Amino acid sequence: MRSPALAELALADAQTALAYADCAARHAGAVNAYQAAREAAIDWNRKPGNAIR
Repeated sequence: MRSPALAELALADAQTALAYADCAARHAGAVNAYQAAREAAIDWNRKPGNAIR
């Protein structure tokens, strides 16, 4: 039979993995939002009359 300490360690490891996955998903979402905003700004600046001089 496994010791309670080992089970607690396994649970903590699983919780850490879930937290990491959540952070990674949030980071990916932020990067995608930044890239979309950057592309929209570039497209806007390419339109005649919109470019910042």
